[in-house]
Amino acid sequence: MPKLKITKGRIDKITLPTKGQVDYFDTDMKGFGIRASSTGLTYFVMRRIDGKKVRVTIGRHGSPYTPDSAREKAQKILGKMVEGTNPNEEKRAEKRKSETLIGVFKDYLDKRKLKENTKTLYRRLFDLYFEDWKKLPISEITKDMVTKRHLEIANAPRVRKLIKQAGENNDQKRKEASADGAMRVLRAIINFARDDNEDVIRVNPVTRLSNRKEWYKVARRRTVIKRTALPQWYDAVMQLENIIIRDFLLFLLMTGLRRNEAAKLKWKNVDFAEKSFLIVDPKNKVPFSLPISDFVYQLLKKRHQYHRENEYVFPSEGKAGYIQEPKRAIDGITEETGIPVMCHDLRRTFATIAESLDLSKYTLKALLNHKQEEGDVTAGYIDLTVERLREPVQRVSEALMFATKAWSKYNPKEAIAGKVITLAEKRRRRAV
Repeated sequence: MPKLKITKGRIDKITLPTKGQVDYFDTDMKGFGIRASSTGLTYFVMRRIDGKKVRVTIGRHGSPYTPDSAREKAQKILGKMVEGTNPNEEKRAEKRKSETLIGVFKDYLDKRKLKENTKTLYRRLFDLYFEDWKKLPISEITKDMVTKRHLEIANAPRVRKLIKQAGENNDQKRKEASADGAMRVLRAIINFARDDNEDVIRVNPVTRLSNRKEWYKVARRRTVIKRTALPQWYDAVMQLENIIIRDFLLFLLMTGLRRNEAAKLKWKNVDFAEKSFLIVDPKNKVPFSLPISDFVYQLLKKRHQYHRENEYVFPSEGKAGYIQEPKRAIDGITEETGIPVMCHDLRRTFATIAESLDLSKYTLKALLNHKQEEGDVTAGYIDLTVERLREPVQRVSEALMFATKAWSKYNPKEAIAGKVITLAEKRRRRAV
């Protein structure tokens, strides 16, 4: 590495390289130097700290530093480095102290591998409950602030109004669930900030809720459509004017898919010849295929006949291109029937009907695309292919059609005295 005495006269004679960079070290002060690049000259210091080379930038030559002022700054920085202090870490710490909550949140969304629907949920909770904290330095959020906001979300009239505007049911359990959800998002953001500098944020203030056992721990929703209510719900769905939403809700019930899994299904992933479809981006990130039951085959064939020009099976004119939460339609069905149902309740209903058919737990997990339990040796020997699942899928579909009293409406020739025809009986008839 070239050396020179860093003075104005010597620096003015340095020729800037057209590409790359050249470091010149001062002959009088060890570790002090100036870097020449195609864009100009920059002062720096370099020294080992705990055996590792650390480089600290001082600033540009001419503005704001001259050789004398840069040398003076270098002397102060090198003095700290001799004592084992890394000025770069100090700078990062100061930056983190002044970083705002919104700044860290945006950084968190950019760098964490989150699904788009998860990001959307986090943004919604953040905008609803931390609007007035956005410009607050994250290091200034205290445990008392967390406790107070947690209670506000669950009880304060101001937040009740926000919840109502967001379209949430204005009941206490819903507000408590929102309070816990918002605090989990805040905890994740602050943990992300702590990863960079634990000296600035020594303790995540949201831990106060765990230490004092203040989480509401709202029980997981377990709603299903009762068998006695299925015919009424089905008839209400069939009366929907929006055919796409009608077919979407029926598809959810008859496949047990999660809402986003079904909504993002594309025609290119539907194989009518093999009577199967592929879900490429499920919740557990493991693509899987399922066979198509007779009911779903008819539904998809009819959709394909009239809507195959669309990329998605259940298209929408919205930005995403596929159907989102059909809340208005679901609310209308609930108002008409008195049956409160969300999209995920259809998945639970499918699972409940499937379980009643005495399917093995491995088959049930495969139909719902649930991961097999770790340590389950038997599961490792079972390969549940599309063909292996075809009969269970058809059985569940037939049971649902019988429960909804939809059998005669879709297959009038296959209805006998109000009973579901078995697969064996169907095969016997086809063979005749």
